[in-house]
Amino acid sequence: MAENNFFDALGEKLSKATHTAVDKTGVFLSSTRISAQIAGEQREMEKLYQKLGETVYRMAEEGQFTPDGEVARLVLKIRNRLQVVQNYRKDLAGVKNQNICPHCGNFIDQQAVYCPKCGAEIPVTVPAKPKPGEKKAPVDAEIEIEEAVSLDDFADEQGDLT
Repeated sequence: MAENNFFDALGEKLSKATHTAVDKTGVFLSSTRISAQIAGEQREMEKLYQKLGETVYRMAEEGQFTPDGEVARLVLKIRNRLQVVQNYRKDLAGVKNQNICPHCGNFIDQQAVYCPKCGAEIPVTVPAKPKPGEKKAPVDAEIEIEEAVSLDDFADEQGDLT
């Protein structure tokens, strides 16, 4: 009889432990689901804030309204950042021996007549010829070539070190 009480008590404890585990699992799953829903809504709100900011910036740039205070400062900061990005893109195009399409901003070959992305005709730029008697300022590439030649001359004078 004592044996039956032991097994009955053990059965009750196991049953309670199982119910507790199921309850805790349910709470965990419910809280995880709700947390995921909250995170999803916050991501959507961030997208809306970004879209709002982009819209306000575009409207300010198009002259649809004149921002003041904090909005004016943010518009100015964005303009400055855009200019920095443009300068970096020009530097990158130079390093890659490419140009930038003036219509869509895509990187294109220097010899391209049309942009492969937007199809726009690329204007041909011809370097300005110096006026008679006017000396042309050296270009960085010319300076680098002159330096490379002078280094080669120096290596020749020193003899082959290899």
